[in-house]
Amino acid sequence: MNKTFITHSAKQTQQIGRDIAASTLPGHPIVLMGDLGSGKTTFVQGFGSYFGFKRMTSPTYTFIKSYKVTSQISENTSYWINHIDLYRATTISDIHSLGVSDLLHDPLSWTLIEWPELILSLLPEKSTVIKFTQPNKNTRKIVVSHNQTI
Repeated sequence: MNKTFITHSAKQTQQIGRDIAASTLPGHPIVLMGDLGSGKTTFVQGFGSYFGFKRMTSPTYTFIKSYKVTSQISENTSYWINHIDLYRATTISDIHSLGVSDLLHDPLSWTLIEWPELILSLLPEKSTVIKFTQPNKNTRKIVVSHNQTI
């Protein structure tokens, strides 16, 4: 099932991220596809804000940034948001050495992946895919596909 959103500001794109966070269980990767400046990191910031994170930046140079979720989900279990940005990754061996494969199947994490092209073969068969396009300077089109076969 696809759902399409049109946003006209960063705040609106962040709200879509919050709404998706509120309705998504951990354990299934969220694949973010789109050109530079299309709203992927802004969406991740909104996703994280649902869990109380005030600032989330793109891990372009570190590839992965993990955030411990300390909300009311469970007192006895640690949950994580893993933000992966593979824009600078050049080989699959770079990605394997980072432990990305483990994060993709972690039942206690929400894993959001920007620039996933190198790891499409590693993703679970059905993942949430979110495609971002920028029809003009102030407009973003966001298409969310749950349980999409990659």
